[in-house]
Amino acid sequence: MASIDENEEVLIHIGLDNYDSFNGGCTTHLATYILFLLFKELYKDVELIECPNLVRLNPAIPWKTRGNGAVAIRIRSRIKVLNKILRIVEESTQRYEETFSSDNGGLIIVLGDLPKELSLFYQKAVSDVVTIDFLEKILSRFLRNRVIYVNSYRRRGIIGALAAISWSTTRRSISYELIVYRSRKRYGYKNRLVDRESVVQFDKSYSNETFLNIDEEGKILITPHGPDPVLYGIRGLNPDVLLNALKEIRVLEGITGWCLFLSNQGTNDHVNYGYQFIKDAKPYRCVRIQGVLVEEPKIVRGGTIIVKICDSTSCIDAVVHKKSGLTSKIQMFTRGDYIELWGVVKYWGSINKPVVNVEGLIPIFITTKIDSRFVCPRCGNRLIKIGRGKGFRCVGCGYRTSIITYERISGNIRIVSKSLILPSKSAFKPLMKPLTMYLRPCKDIKKIRRCFEVIEPLEFL
Repeated sequence: MASIDENEEVLIHIGLDNYDSFNGGCTTHLATYILFLLFKELYKDVELIECPNLVRLNPAIPWKTRGNGAVAIRIRSRIKVLNKILRIVEESTQRYEETFSSDNGGLIIVLGDLPKELSLFYQKAVSDVVTIDFLEKILSRFLRNRVIYVNSYRRRGIIGALAAISWSTTRRSISYELIVYRSRKRYGYKNRLVDRESVVQFDKSYSNETFLNIDEEGKILITPHGPDPVLYGIRGLNPDVLLNALKEIRVLEGITGWCLFLSNQGTNDHVNYGYQFIKDAKPYRCVRIQGVLVEEPKIVRGGTIIVKICDSTSCIDAVVHKKSGLTSKIQMFTRGDYIELWGVVKYWGSINKPVVNVEGLIPIFITTKIDSRFVCPRCGNRLIKIGRGKGFRCVGCGYRTSIITYERISGNIRIVSKSLILPSKSAFKPLMKPLTMYLRPCKDIKKIRRCFEVIEPLEFL
C-alpha cells in the first residue's frame, strides 16, 4: 500500500449556506471569521486561492434565506494540517449556530480539482429547484471519495453550499462585493448609521465601476434593514475601487471587520441558465422567453399589469408590478408585438396558476397599430351610429346612411425603443444585471489581494 505524503499540497473547497438567522446570523459573516481563524492559527500552511465566493442562487425558491446567498472558500494547504483545518471549520460553524440560534446551516468540504459535471449542479441551483435526491446523485456519481466532511445530507443548506463550490466550474461573468460588518451591540437596531452624503459622493466618483449604491430618488441601497451583522455592502467591477469605500464612506458606528467577495451578483445567471420555452415555465423556475403578445396589457387592482405572451409551445401570463418601475414601459406594447422577457415563475395572488414575474425585457419586433373607422362619402368626416337599426350620421355635414360604403384605414407607427428595458434600481434583486455590467463587464482578476480584515475576533460575541 502506497504511503501518503503529508507534505503534498491539496486544494480545499469549503461550502457554507443557510447560516442566516433572525437573531443576527449571516453566512458571509461566518465565512469571514473562518478565514480569520484559519490564517491566525495556520498562516504558514494556508494559501487563499482567490477571494471567497458569494454565490446567489435561484431567487424564486420560497424556502430560501433572505438573499439566497451561499459562500465558498477555496484554499490550498498540505495534507498534514488537514485535520486542523477541519477542526477550525467545524468548531466555528457549530459555535456560530449556537450563538445565533440557527440549526439549519449547511457545511460541505471537498478536496481536489472539481469535475466539470458540477457546472450542471450550479446551473440547476441558480435557475431551478434542486431536490435532495438530485444532490445525493451528484455526490455519489461525481464526488465519490472527494467529500471529506458534510454536516448533514438532509439539510437544504448542503444544496447551496455545494452550488457555491460548483460555481467556479461554469463562470460566465463575475462581480465583487465588499461587505462591512457592525458590532453585535447594534444588531437590534435595523437602521444603519451610514452618512448618506458620503455614499452619494462615492457613487458619483465611481458610478462606472460600482452599481446599485443609490436609487433614482436618492435613497441609499447599500444598507440592509434587518438585525443581521452587515453594516453595508458595495458591489462593483474593480476590487481596488470597492476597498476605497472603507476610507470614503463615513459611518457613525463601530466596524468589526470586512471581507471582499468574488460573486455572481449582477450577472443574470439565473435567467441565462433558465428555461427558454413557455411550456417549461413551471413554478419556482427562472425563464428567458421570446414570444408574441396576444392581448393588450391589462391593469388590475394595485396598478399591476398583466400581459399574455405565447410562443410555439404554449402561453403564459406575465405580471409587471407597480414597484418594479416597468408598468409604464409595458403599456407601450400592444397585441402582436414580439418581445423577449425574463424573470421568475411564481404563483400570484388569487390566480391559481403560475405567472412570470417580469424583471426585464427587450422589444424584438414592434407591429404597426392599425386604426380603422367609417367615414362620410361626402365630406370625409367620421360616421357615428345613431341607434339600433337607424344607421349612421356624419358628425360634419349631417349626412345619414344605413349602408357603409367607405372605410379609412391608417397605420399608426408607435415610437418604441428597441433597447434593453430594466426595472428601477430599488427593485433590483442581487442576480439581476444592472446597466453598468452591460457597459463594462468585470474581468476576472487573478492576482490575490487583501480580501478580509477582522478588527474584533470571534470571541467578542
